Amino acid sequence: MRIILLLMISMVVGCTSIPRSGSIFSAEVDAIEDKAIVHFYRPSTFFMSVVEVNVFINEKPELVLSSGTYSTKYLDPGKYHFKAKEKPNRYGRYSAVLGDSIYEFEYELEAGKTYYAVWYPSVAVLSGKYEENFIISNLKNPYSPIEGVLTDIQAEFGVVSSEFGVSEISKTNQSNSVVDLERI
Repeated sequence: MRIILLLMISMVVGCTSIPRSGSIFSAEVDAIEDKAIVHFYRPSTFFMSVVEVNVFINEKPELVLSSGTYSTKYLDPGKYHFKAKEKPNRYGRYSAVLGDSIYEFEYELEAGKTYYAVWYPSVAVLSGKYEENFIISNLKNPYSPIEGVLTDIQAEFGVVSSEFGVSEISKTNQSNSVVDLERI
């Protein structure tokens, strides 16, 4: 009985983690005077930990975030359209939780400044610490995988305050996922 229980636990743990082998975030990055630095991150959460998210900048797929990862982009100053969408699995299907929902916002970036953009899946009860720290976000809720049933499943994608962003992103590793143009 113990062996069966151990096998079941190891299967669940193995199936719910996406490898993160990148370096832990460091706020010390080389600033480029005429560029804006945008750190995109996704906190490590058990909820939806197996789901990866494609991030688009001005409709171009630029990076992939999995649970507990970050990626940094240097961008020219100006107005940008940011979009996040769940990455479909290898069979082209989306999770039953968020489906093919799109989370998007526009934001004006200034040269020489650093921004922190987060995609945060949550259950409404747990999302309070993020809500008060968003400068701009696109809160998408509620979504129900069962038609006609209201749930508190949501995700938030937006820019958070620098102080909050630094404290949260420091718990993440650099994303080692790549954009797969066949799985957008």
